[in-house]
Amino acid sequence: MPADTISYVAGGIFGLVAIIGLILNITVLLAMYKGKLFSSKASPVYILSSQTILMDSILLIVHLLYQCPSVMLQSYLFPSSIQRSMLTALNEIFMYCWYHNTTGHILIAINRLFVIVFPTIPLFTRSRTIALCLLQHVLALTLSFTSQFLLPCCEFTFSWAVFS
Repeated sequence: MPADTISYVAGGIFGLVAIIGLILNITVLLAMYKGKLFSSKASPVYILSSQTILMDSILLIVHLLYQCPSVMLQSYLFPSSIQRSMLTALNEIFMYCWYHNTTGHILIAINRLFVIVFPTIPLFTRSRTIALCLLQHVLALTLSFTSQFLLPCCEFTFSWAVFS
């Protein structure tokens, strides 16, 4: 389908929302950094939430640099010689961020449970939280690789036709 006014408007709105989200995410990360909340020994929830914000920012950058222009132009942006490889990389990045954020919500919920209901059990110390975050990255990478390359039924495809 050729690009038309609707595709430019839809891609533009999509891009505007992505830019606003990216600005808000960067603002929050800067506030957390300047407030020295990452080094806080009292509450590791900032470490957990910053990871989710960072992964959201990566997703927004992918949407802004690839998805918005492809929706506007109603075509894939890469030459056919590298299109499959680039889309595979974008699909993997998207799924990695998605699985990371999904597991991140679980970790944040467990953290809040222990802070509110079991405050005397120090499960989420700073070092344990960092270790859990590293495990979270490994798990997200494993899940995304499995869904993208080992289970063809579950492959995610980043397509302008689907998203527009």
